[in-house]
Amino acid sequence: MPVITIELGSAPPQEPVAQSTWDNFSEVNTTECRVYRDYLLRTLGPEPNGCHFSIRTFKHDFSPYRELVLVVSEPDSELVRQYSTYAEDGPHEWDEKACETMIRELRRQALIGDEAGLVSDPRRALHAWYNRRES
Repeated sequence: MPVITIELGSAPPQEPVAQSTWDNFSEVNTTECRVYRDYLLRTLGPEPNGCHFSIRTFKHDFSPYRELVLVVSEPDSELVRQYSTYAEDGPHEWDEKACETMIRELRRQALIGDEAGLVSDPRRALHAWYNRRES
């Protein structure tokens, strides 16, 4: 039976993501993928037998980039089909816990300042950081 790979991106679809032109792009991109995987696992539960999340590297003209993928080895399983549909349709935005995790990981890598941890709205702090990077 063929293996199917479903590309999910590096973050929920309505969230900003690292740009390949940034310093430390690789670190931010990898962090996004790890936090997204953990977010989906927290939201959807563990992967059923027949599929698993993986972070894959893709080649690009400017630099390699990573995306979270769902690798499906048993596409005929109803449970796997449901899980993959939920993963593809998954959350469109980070929740508060995922925003806090992104900020914590970016702080650990010294990519975001300590002030982000003091903000009462983690989503706002994270979006402000992305906006500053893009300008």
